[in-house]
Amino acid sequence: MAARDYAILRIQGHRPDELMSTTSYMSEPNAMVTRSRSVAGIILWCLWQTIRIPAYFFLSILAPVVRVVLSGVAFLGLLTTLLWECVHPQHFPFALMLGMSLGFGLLLYIYEWLLGFLRR
Repeated sequence: MAARDYAILRIQGHRPDELMSTTSYMSEPNAMVTRSRSVAGIILWCLWQTIRIPAYFFLSILAPVVRVVLSGVAFLGLLTTLLWECVHPQHFPFALMLGMSLGFGLLLYIYEWLLGFLRR
């Protein structure tokens, strides 16, 4: 993803090749605020990239292991739940086991969403 193109401040009577002086800023009071906001936006974008890129690389390296483990635990938990429900033991927590199995599936979905979010 390329950096956003920030709009260059255009003030009437000011040529782009000449530096803005204090009088230029005084004649256009919003010029300093606009420039400060664009600089702050660039700094925040750079900070976001320094967090996003290493986190994405780390999570994408772990992705195959996480997918196998979470989907395996969810599938085996679901099979175990169905098996024990068919056998009918006296104090089997069916809802808890089913909820945990579905929770592992949901956790895998959240992990995939996070990878997609960090990829953008």
